[in-house]
Amino acid sequence: MYSYLKKLHKAKINQLSKNNIHIWKIDLDKIQLPIDMYLSLLTQEEKNHANKYRIINKRKSYIVTRATLKLLLYYYINNTTLFKNKYGKLYIKENKLYFNISHTKNMSIIAFSKDDEIGIDLENIQCNNNLIDIATKYFTKREKFWIKTLPKNKQLKGFLYCWVRKEAYTKALGLGLNFPFDSFHVIPKKNQKIPNNYFQIKKWFLYPLEISTQYLGAICIKNSKIDIQYFDAHKFFLK
Repeated sequence: MYSYLKKLHKAKINQLSKNNIHIWKIDLDKIQLPIDMYLSLLTQEEKNHANKYRIINKRKSYIVTRATLKLLLYYYINNTTLFKNKYGKLYIKENKLYFNISHTKNMSIIAFSKDDEIGIDLENIQCNNNLIDIATKYFTKREKFWIKTLPKNKQLKGFLYCWVRKEAYTKALGLGLNFPFDSFHVIPKKNQKIPNNYFQIKKWFLYPLEISTQYLGAICIKNSKIDIQYFDAHKFFLK
């Protein structure tokens, strides 16, 4: 762990300020070391959880993402003791540091905030088109109508646009999929194209994430003015 931390300190990654958000990208395709090398950073309970995955890529994603989270928590606050709420959201007790994780095909991201609870979601755009028919059953009438009125080649992106924002919002609340997706909107009343700006739900703000052209993502936080900084984890310790 200390060799990895030394690289972070040497790189002079700044500590979080009030309006600052750090997004750490974990590209699984860029990892060259054997995945089990990262197991030393996990607790026995986490190792047992990793062994439950039968799909190799999901096991790889869990191990590397959890190890990265531990390293970064140690770097930011010198505390890696994790707790879960009853809906499964991870948190640190008695610390002014908030974080959230999202996994998708070959990519994970971890977002950190100093003073505000946070939620994120990331999806690969190469998903199954059938998801539109299945998942829009759980969207609001406004959202379903909007997706259907988009050009055919934009409907999948419209669906994902709504999905990542709904996930980010419910994860910020600490409820995840336990919160009904059809109980709130993530697009304005009058909208004819896929927007690229923030959207407000009560005191929460949804922002797009700029990860790559292959992914759509969103972040949710109670802050109307944020500065997002992106970091590639493999440049520091995932080699």
